[in-house]
Amino acid sequence: MNSGGVINIAEELAGYSGGYDQAKAYQRVRGIFDTTCRVLSLSHQQAVTPNEVAEDLAHRRMEQAVSGSDRIRSFDGTARRHSQPA
Repeated sequence: MNSGGVINIAEELAGYSGGYDQAKAYQRVRGIFDTTCRVLSLSHQQAVTPNEVAEDLAHRRMEQAVSGSDRIRSFDGTARRHSQPA
């Protein structure tokens, strides 16, 4: 599966009760190009591999997602503390 497929499935699951929003899913999929360009540009600027930049950006996004909250919402709508095992 590719990143576009993962994004589309995530949107399907997130909109399960309220309906699937195809335009929102496609908008997020189109963002893949911009993200790829950003990763490659930062990689060149920092003289590191694209993988290192991508991992750093992913870690930052995960930290932002849980900051200010000790709960992570799963696709089934339940919430659990991120410090608890799944």
